[in-house]
Amino acid sequence: MGRFIIRALIFVCLIFTLPSLARAQISSDFGGANGGAVVIGESTTTCDSSIEGAIRYDSATPCVELCDGSSWACAGSGGSGGCTAPSSCPDVGDVCTDGSLFAGFMLYSSSCEALYVTDNNQSASSQWKTSTGTDDISPDDFDDGNANHTNRSGTLTDFPAFDLCESNTYHSKSDWYLPARTELYLLWLNRAAINANAQANFVTTTYRSSTENNTFTAWYQSFADGTQQAASKASFYDVRCVRRD
Repeated sequence: MGRFIIRALIFVCLIFTLPSLARAQISSDFGGANGGAVVIGESTTTCDSSIEGAIRYDSATPCVELCDGSSWACAGSGGSGGCTAPSSCPDVGDVCTDGSLFAGFMLYSSSCEALYVTDNNQSASSQWKTSTGTDDISPDDFDDGNANHTNRSGTLTDFPAFDLCESNTYHSKSDWYLPARTELYLLWLNRAAINANAQANFVTTTYRSSTENNTFTAWYQSFADGTQQAASKASFYDVRCVRRD
C-alpha cells in the first residue's frame, strides 16, 4: 500500500512539472482515448537544443512541425518538402536580418518555402494594368506570384502594380514580385503578426494580386473581411510586395 501511495505521488508530481510546451490533448470528437486523434497546440517557443524532439502545430504551414535542435520543420516531410523557418526570423512577423518580415510558409507543388514581405505598403492606389482586353498571363497561377511574373507578356511599365515590386530593391533585394492570390491570402491570415513589427500596417481595404481572372479583370484581396474578388485591371488598389529565397 505504501509503495502504491509513493508511486501515485510521483505520477502527480510529473503531471504538474511538465513544461507548458507539452499540451497534447486527446479529442473526444475523434473517438476519445480508445483510438482517437491527438490535438497538438500551437507554440511560439524558439527551437533549440533544450527542446529537441518537441512537436507543435503551425497553422501558417499548416503542418505538425518537429524541432531538430535548431529549427522547426514539417515532421515527416523531409528533403525539399520540409518547412524550415528562417534562422534570423523564425516566427511569423519577425524582422529578418535584411529588414523584411517573415510572412509564413507557402507550399509550391511539393516544396515548402518561407515567404517574406516588405515592412511597408508600396502603394495605396495602383493599377494592375493601364488597359484591359488582353490575355496578359498564360498560364495564370493562383499560388505563385513569381510564376505570374515570368509568364506575363507585354512591357513592364504598362503594369504599374507589378512594376512597383519588380523594379525596386526593397531591403537590398531585387527579386520582389506581386503576390498571387494564395500568397496574398496568407498575408491576410498573418496580418496581425506582420503588423506588429512593420513600419506601416496593412490597410483595411483591398490589395492587388498578380493572378489574372480574364482579359478584363484580375483578382484582389480584401483586408477588411478576407474575401477575394475580381475587378477591372485598370482600377486602383493597394500593393504590398513579397519574395522568397
